[in-house]
Amino acid sequence: MSKRNKTKQTSSQQQPPVSPAEPPEPTVTLSGWKKLLLIVILCLLPLGVLGAVELGLRVFHYGYPTALFIPSSNEDLLTLNPQFTWRFFPPDIARPPVPGYLAKTKGPDTYRIFVVGGSAAQGVPSPDFSFGRILEVMLDEAYPDTDFEVINAAITAVNSHVVLPVTRDCAEQDPDLFIVFMGNNEVVGPFGPGSLSGGRVPSLRSIRTGLAIKTTKLGQLAGAMSRSSDSPKEWGGMEMFANNHVPADDPRLQTTYNHFRRNLTDICKAADAAGAHTFVCTVPVNLKDCPPFASAHRDDLGDAELAQWQIAYDAGIEAEADDRLDEAIALYTQAGAIDDRYADLHFRLGRCYLATDQLEQAQRAFGLARDLDVLRFRADSTINAAIRQIAGDQGATFVDTEAFLAKVSLSPGLPDDELFYEHVHMEFAGNYHVADALYAQVAAILPLEITGGDPKPQPLSLAEARDAMPLTPWDESEMLQGILLLADRPPF
Repeated sequence: MSKRNKTKQTSSQQQPPVSPAEPPEPTVTLSGWKKLLLIVILCLLPLGVLGAVELGLRVFHYGYPTALFIPSSNEDLLTLNPQFTWRFFPPDIARPPVPGYLAKTKGPDTYRIFVVGGSAAQGVPSPDFSFGRILEVMLDEAYPDTDFEVINAAITAVNSHVVLPVTRDCAEQDPDLFIVFMGNNEVVGPFGPGSLSGGRVPSLRSIRTGLAIKTTKLGQLAGAMSRSSDSPKEWGGMEMFANNHVPADDPRLQTTYNHFRRNLTDICKAADAAGAHTFVCTVPVNLKDCPPFASAHRDDLGDAELAQWQIAYDAGIEAEADDRLDEAIALYTQAGAIDDRYADLHFRLGRCYLATDQLEQAQRAFGLARDLDVLRFRADSTINAAIRQIAGDQGATFVDTEAFLAKVSLSPGLPDDELFYEHVHMEFAGNYHVADALYAQVAAILPLEITGGDPKPQPLSLAEARDAMPLTPWDESEMLQGILLLADRPPF
């Protein structure tokens, strides 16, 4: 067959029928407002579900109240919420505020003062003899026609992340004055690098967002569900933090200091917005009679250097024990030239300087021992410097209680165990001197209707304050027993 015929035959074969094309599926086109409505519904639907769950949890009274003040059985009074700190600590170890009541409506002749801070401000071991209570007695004696209310809103183990919401809640209760006395717990308190959680220090925005979420019942439910089974079941005091070392060169400290500055600034703003005066106090600590809780060498110290350091340090200890103080100073200084980050070295140097009447060097050495302590239970020099700066920036009254106690201590410039039970908690004498420093400042700002334009009366003396409280030998024995229970456990 020729190529032409083959081509003709192929082209003449019957082709399969071609199916008609299926019509395209109809499309739905939404107008602009319908698209917007759909987006709004899709966004609001989960919010509605969450809102319904939140409402249900509230109907069944799940969770805990988060305000500092809650209604009491007396409709005219508020009481401090014992569950307030559950937002910041696991409930099993949360420290409650000091029990107390507050009139919903402040009386016409009442001057209302709030003390905020941690355990040193609260007056541990007994809030009945805190500086706030002593100040109240001083003011009552000086101005008997005025009812001075000093509300102790300080709470054990809290730091500025807790004191800020405390202040905001107190600002709603018609305050006349805030006394801010905080700084010891910035590292070991909630969200600090030395806290129970440890690790990375969150950003301030994430901290505040998380705390805001926990004011909702859903947030509280999520917190309870996410709580680890390893969480402590009872409060163990400072011993709980004994392994949480934070050296002075830890980069997390700078974040902690920045958080403190911002929180203190916002505390001052909250008080000012309420029309109240604000006193911002530096935080005194026991320098002379409280050795560092833990010391650490610098990270890059080599084995050979460490061996040389140890020889000089041990020889210094031996010389100090034999009362060869100049030799001890020389040996400790030799060790410091190799590694000057070891807190105990500076504490020992401070003792030797003090014993040889070199007071300025002793003050510097004891201050370094505090600042280099890797168990950071005491407000350091950076914290107190921030307090001085922010008080000035915010127009608050600055009360240098650190300097005041340094001046009245037996060793000038070195607060000691005549004023403190241990590291930060003050004996009655220490609390008295803080109240004395505050009294002069309070008297200076009292309105004319209270003072009558007269010069401020002299404050009670230490002996008069003891009698006016009154402070009995039984009270002193009870407080000492409480401190001994604390000091009988690590890290003491």
